[in-house]
Amino acid sequence: MSNYIKSEFYRNINSKSIWILIGIFSMLIVLMNVVLAISNQQIENFPYATTAFSFGMVSADTSSLIFITFIIVSIVFGDENKHNTLKNVVSYGITRKQIILGKIITAIFFSLVCLLIVLLFYISSAYLLLQNSGIAAFHVFLIAILSSLPSCVAVLILIIALFLIIDNSMTASMICFSIIILIPTVFSLVGRKVEIFRQICRWLPYCLLKEVDYSSINNTYSGIWDTPEGLARCIAAGILWSLIFGAFGLIVFKKKELK
Repeated sequence: MSNYIKSEFYRNINSKSIWILIGIFSMLIVLMNVVLAISNQQIENFPYATTAFSFGMVSADTSSLIFITFIIVSIVFGDENKHNTLKNVVSYGITRKQIILGKIITAIFFSLVCLLIVLLFYISSAYLLLQNSGIAAFHVFLIAILSSLPSCVAVLILIIALFLIIDNSMTASMICFSIIILIPTVFSLVGRKVEIFRQICRWLPYCLLKEVDYSSINNTYSGIWDTPEGLARCIAAGILWSLIFGAFGLIVFKKKELK
């Protein structure tokens, strides 16, 4: 299995797609801070050129990390479906369990690398270009990011499972999007009227990370992760769905006939 993981690492390190994505995300996030800084120069008494506002934009919607995870894993790991290499991998004696575990480990590693690089550019540009609002907003920002990681891992596992099970990358992407974002959104809307749907939403990754409140007094955001109970639910939901998606992927992938 170690050799397979090494080959996956080598394949992804030499893949242009992942580095292009990192570059795009980094430029976009820095551009946001640049726009705030320029606006501060052009508009008198502009109130938003602060690190609190910049960090708050991310803290207010960490569900966007799920969408970013979806994009990264879909583009980088969807390439394998185009080349039909899985049959060759199995012929070399690599078990299907080793394949799915190897891809999950590799995907988590490269997703974290992408996150760390983008955050480095984001945080650096915020402190260089904007007014420092103090440590409180940065602390909230870090807690928001860290609490979203278990849900992102669960989503990552589902995406990899579906890409291994379904040969058509577009079909796999559409099903992923429906399960990860579309269905939770519908449940959230119905949950406003029907209690059982509201309770289900409390354990869906996308809905979990949407539970954010804004305080105009402190100019800060507080999410589900802001309380011990909420943080525990974030972690528990991430672990639960990771196990469910992982077991689903392994069971179905073992039964799949590779062509």
